[in-house]
Amino acid sequence: MSTEPALAQMIFNITNNIFGDGTNIAAGTHIGQRSVVQRGDLESLRAEATRLGLQSVDSDEYVEIVKSESDLHGSRLSNFLDRVRTGSIHLGTGIAVDVVAGALIEAAKQFLGLS
Repeated sequence: MSTEPALAQMIFNITNNIFGDGTNIAAGTHIGQRSVVQRGDLESLRAEATRLGLQSVDSDEYVEIVKSESDLHGSRLSNFLDRVRTGSIHLGTGIAVDVVAGALIEAAKQFLGLS
């Protein structure tokens, strides 16, 4: 092994123990992360749904579903997301419906503390 700093082999052993909600980790270059919904915060969940293009009445329905079902695999949430994907729920943005549906799932995960 060389003693020259530019040529020396470097080995890193890193152990991360991360606990709690919203534990986002990124490694590498040009990484960006953000958590927009705090666990149990109905207003941040509603704000994210609205930012994604849901009309007020649809945002309210989405929030009520996530709160009452407390499960990403519940039938009402699944039905709601299907309605987003098929265009039955009008989006006020130009974002693709599958992208919005995926982002709504991520927001629900953050609200439920599953992220």
